[in-house]
Amino acid sequence: MQRCHVIRFALGVLGLWASVAAGARAADLTRAVVVVRPGERGPSETMAATILVQEIDRRTGISPSIQTRWPAGIAYDGLDPRATYTVRLTGQGQSPIRADGVRLKPSLDAKEIGAFREYAVPAKLTADGELTLTWDPVDESHLNWRRHSHVAEVWLLER
Repeated sequence: MQRCHVIRFALGVLGLWASVAAGARAADLTRAVVVVRPGERGPSETMAATILVQEIDRRTGISPSIQTRWPAGIAYDGLDPRATYTVRLTGQGQSPIRADGVRLKPSLDAKEIGAFREYAVPAKLTADGELTLTWDPVDESHLNWRRHSHVAEVWLLER
């Protein structure tokens, strides 16, 4: 069975959200972080992040930190070495993605909110049954935080 391990699972507050869909049995929260937008936040936004951390701690005994940077990546294992895979993303803006350190070029590219972006994964990268996805940082310091690029969903699709 294919399993997905999130290197740093990021759950954002007020519209900044990263999720993983890969048939994982359970999310590994041992290195979890809660990601919030940088800059000033109102009391309700600050409280939402605090309550999320408290609930994760209460239910699992794990107390994630609150950060303003996105996750390091997603690691998959248990992949079929003979299969071909495609990464599908939704979100907004740019998503410079790497698979095992190799920059992927989009086969389907749209930057509107909610539109799909797809990236074919070279077969040699999954030949060992494992794959790690990471994202290159994008300097958007000149933009209002509402216009910053973000990933909303990630799927690893077997083709």
